[in-house]
Amino acid sequence: MGGMQQLGEAALAFCLFLVAGVAGLSLRARLSERHLNRDTQDFVRLVVSALVTFLAIVLGLLTASSKSHYDEISDSYRRMAAELTILDSQLRLVGDDSMPARAQIRAYLAAVIASTWSNEPAPSGNYPRGLAPGQGESAALTSLLRIAETQILALRKQHPQQADLLSVVLSHFSALSDARWHVIETDHPTIPQAFYILMLFWTALMFVGFGLCAPHNRVVAVTVLICALSLASVIYVMLELDDPSKGLIAISSNPLRAALADMDRT
Repeated sequence: MGGMQQLGEAALAFCLFLVAGVAGLSLRARLSERHLNRDTQDFVRLVVSALVTFLAIVLGLLTASSKSHYDEISDSYRRMAAELTILDSQLRLVGDDSMPARAQIRAYLAAVIASTWSNEPAPSGNYPRGLAPGQGESAALTSLLRIAETQILALRKQHPQQADLLSVVLSHFSALSDARWHVIETDHPTIPQAFYILMLFWTALMFVGFGLCAPHNRVVAVTVLICALSLASVIYVMLELDDPSKGLIAISSNPLRAALADMDRT
């Protein structure tokens, strides 16, 4: 989901909750007195309380899961930035013959930054542009790394006296590939769409219950409005955290930009 889509989902949830609350109030106005006696009202409140408790647990677990997912993706990008920095520093030690490989790795990093954080200023230099947002299994990005790997392997033949150093370089290149695939496999929303729709349905039922228990006055209307807005904001934050590369709560590009700045230093 993009940032605007997440905001749209939250706005839709807000409207749904308001409609459900109004439906509950309208239904109460149409009920006869025998349906509004004290025993009936107490039973409805009991059911609504149970539903509120259930939804509180579900929303709490989903928000915690989304935050954990957000932290995992953020850590994955930091790990990838660290491996890129170490790999480039090791290639520096090889000498000028490593410049082509370093250029490919630099182009890969710049392309990742430009495609993942497309709303931020793009890095300078020569690299593939206009790629689909996010890491993904981009053929262009994969090609850059494959070329870099081929060039690193060629260095072993050119500099047999630096075999140990180049072995370390290849080890860090392998670690970079692992970090990249970890990002690819984890950087996507994790909340199942069917479960999300069911959660909205359960929450709407809760607002219908609120309407059935509430008297008709402005204080009740404002309270329902605030409650709907609060729950919609929780859903918005949950969706934002679950898709960490986009939106207002997107993970920072600073670790990768710092790695790029380190590559560009003389």
